[in-house]
Amino acid sequence: MPLLLCDLDGTLVDRVGAFRRWVEAMAARTDQGASFVEWLVSLDNDGLTPRSEMYEELRARVDLDQSFEEFLAEYDANYPSHFEPDPAVSGALIVAREAGWRIAIVTNGYARQAEKIAAAKLAHLIDVVCISAVEGFWKPDPRLLELAVKRAGVRLVDSWMIGDSAENDIGAAAAAGISSVWLNRGQMWSRTDFRPSAETDTFAEAVTFVLGCST
Repeated sequence: MPLLLCDLDGTLVDRVGAFRRWVEAMAARTDQGASFVEWLVSLDNDGLTPRSEMYEELRARVDLDQSFEEFLAEYDANYPSHFEPDPAVSGALIVAREAGWRIAIVTNGYARQAEKIAAAKLAHLIDVVCISAVEGFWKPDPRLLELAVKRAGVRLVDSWMIGDSAENDIGAAAAAGISSVWLNRGQMWSRTDFRPSAETDTFAEAVTFVLGCST
C-alpha cells in the first residue's frame, strides 16, 4: 500500500488566508483599516518573520497593552481557529484513499499544528501525523518522512511527497530518495541541486498526477 506524504501549511491548508483572517479580526478590535491588514500580511511574509519582530512592529503602529509573552499566548490560542476546510483538498484526499493510498502529514512546526488540522477538518482523512517539534526532526531532514513511513507500515520506495517548499518538502524527498510533486504557487523552480518529479498549481492536480503515475 503506497503512502502520500503531505506538507500542511501552503499544501493542505491555506496558511496565508488563515493569517489574513486573524489580522482582519485584530483590525476590527483595534479600529484599523484595510491598509493595516495589507501591511501586517506583508510583514508576516507567509510566517517567515519571527513573532518577536512582528510584535515590535505592531507595538510601533498600534497601542498594544500586552507583553510579548501575552501577545504570543493569545496568537497561539486564536490563530489556528482561522483555518478553514478546503473542499478541493478534502476531495483529493478522498480520491487518493479510495485508490488505496494511505495519507500522512509531515509538517514543520510545533504541537499546535494539530489544531490547524482539526480546524480544517482533515483528521478523519489522515492516517499518520508527524510534527517536527514533537518528533525532533525538521524537514528537509528526511527522517521525518521516514518516521511517517514506518508508522504507516509501508515501504519508503512506494511513497510520494507533495509540498510547496522547494527546500523543506522537495529537499526532504530528494534526501529520502523518493518521488515528489512541488506546488509552485506561480513561482519558478530555482534549485540546481535537485528537482521535483513534477510541479503543479494545486494539491488536487498533484494528487491526480501521482495517481496517474501509479496505474
